Amino acid sequence: MSKSVEIRQLDETELSLYCEHLMRLDERARWMRFNHVMDDAALQAHCLYLAGSGTMLIGAFEDDTLRGVAELSLSSDHNAPIVEMAFSVESKLQGRGIGSSLLKTALTIIWPAPALVVCRNDNIAMRHLAERAGGRCEPADDLLFYRIDTLYAIQGKAQAEPRTTAADQRQKLKPADTAYG
Repeated sequence: MSKSVEIRQLDETELSLYCEHLMRLDERARWMRFNHVMDDAALQAHCLYLAGSGTMLIGAFEDDTLRGVAELSLSSDHNAPIVEMAFSVESKLQGRGIGSSLLKTALTIIWPAPALVVCRNDNIAMRHLAERAGGRCEPADDLLFYRIDTLYAIQGKAQAEPRTTAADQRQKLKPADTAYG
């Protein structure tokens, strides 16, 4: 029998819970979440940066302990507003649908803004989440950029109508496409 998980938005007073959650992530989970190595000091600095940044945190609580988080921040790196989403779920709880629940909640909150998920090519779980939500993949080096149309994802068409996946994008690249002159 699995324990119930509560999904809800964190308020400003709960930022320490997020920091504690990040500290519990093992090395691989930190790598997958941040796309590079993060020691404890870097995690604490990240949490301090979030205070007052306007970033929204959606948490997955099991037995009153924060075990998974969707971090939502408005990105200014694009021509139009887009919400960048990053996810972390503690290793012992992965594979139980917590990431999917966090994604569904996040997409509902940010609608109608589009979403952007950036993950490493080897982050299979995050790739599957983004692809099931109808994310359109644009690979760049070791990273994959998934743009998600929230209306498309919320209406439930994402799983019924597959979109372009990372594998599809790599298939389209031919040696001639990358040659100069």
